[in-house]
Amino acid sequence: MQRVVAGGRYRGRPALPDGTTITNSTTINAASDTNAANDTATEDTDIIAVTDLRVSKASSIKPFQPGRPLTYTISVLDAGPSDATDVVLSDPLPTGFSAVSAATDSGATCSSNVDHTCHKCDNNC
Repeated sequence: MQRVVAGGRYRGRPALPDGTTITNSTTINAASDTNAANDTATEDTDIIAVTDLRVSKASSIKPFQPGRPLTYTISVLDAGPSDATDVVLSDPLPTGFSAVSAATDSGATCSSNVDHTCHKCDNNC
């Protein structure tokens, strides 16, 4: 009997959601093979999503002068390797401020209340 070991190193797609199971099958065949029942092997691998969210914030005016408009720009980066899902960003306003508007360029929904909240829902939530 001759044994041959083969393998490879693979990188998964980062968009696979947490809890997904991927199945990989291998098949071998030869004309002289007399037992086809053992010619396939299958391996299931569970996916555990790993994200690395980073947030930064900058104000439009430094120093701030009362009565003038002030804009905070908040940037969120998902450094992966998986895509973050159902992300909620909360930005409570400083005492004495009132919300004028909230916007996003990422498809999230934002509310303009005492606590600016932006929510990006990816899983029917």
